[in-house]
Amino acid sequence: MRTNEIALPNIEGVKVQLSFLGRIFGFGTVQIEGTGVDRVITPHIADPVGFVRAIQTAKEHLAAL
Repeated sequence: MRTNEIALPNIEGVKVQLSFLGRIFGFGTVQIEGTGVDRVITPHIADPVGFVRAIQTAKEHLAAL
């Protein structure tokens, strides 16, 4: 199994890719782009929109520190 890590401050962009069935059943792919790192693409995950929201919330909290 291969793993990739991007530090939260290094995340520059996050994109969600949902197919028609993914919209209906709540699964999709998330593409994360970071500084100095190639993009990281998740396999199909449940609630990708919620995952992106969690990343955005964490980045906001980090910026507030």
